[in-house]
Amino acid sequence: MLKAIRIILLTLLLIISELSIVPKLPSVMSHLGPIIVFLVFVAVVYQFYQAVIWAIILGLMMESFSVFPFGTMIIGYVITIYICYFVFVHLFTNKSFYTLIIMTILGTVVFRTMIIVFQYLIDFIHLGSLVLDGQILINSARETAWQVLFNVILVIIIYTVFHHSSRRFKAVFIDTIKNN
Repeated sequence: MLKAIRIILLTLLLIISELSIVPKLPSVMSHLGPIIVFLVFVAVVYQFYQAVIWAIILGLMMESFSVFPFGTMIIGYVITIYICYFVFVHLFTNKSFYTLIIMTILGTVVFRTMIIVFQYLIDFIHLGSLVLDGQILINSARETAWQVLFNVILVIIIYTVFHHSSRRFKAVFIDTIKNN
């Protein structure tokens, strides 16, 4: 029962932070993506199937507030987690702080790219032609860069909090920083 309450509270906290708190932050900080950071963190630190379950749950909740057709957020989150997991399993041999940062960067770029592509597809369906405006692409790249920066900062904060507060968490990661 207590575990179910924690899951519900965490889900609500993530949704509220993504939809209510983050957009009200100062201009460039409003690009923070706590949900994608959380999903990548779960996929790297815990297990892939848990991240997929969280992606489906959070995607369903985000669908209620999304301007995209139903299923876009779920598909975006699940594909992002799958790509991150695939790269993690096939390219990286250990769970380390640096791996977590690289996976966060990859997850953010993949998710933002998919959302931009979905937006262009929707525009193509509604307008009947594809309009690729250079300024829109530059703005999208700038927003993606800001989101990558703030997502990496957020994952560093989350890692630091978990690293210093949990013995079990320390056993998951390989210590790549030597303390003298």
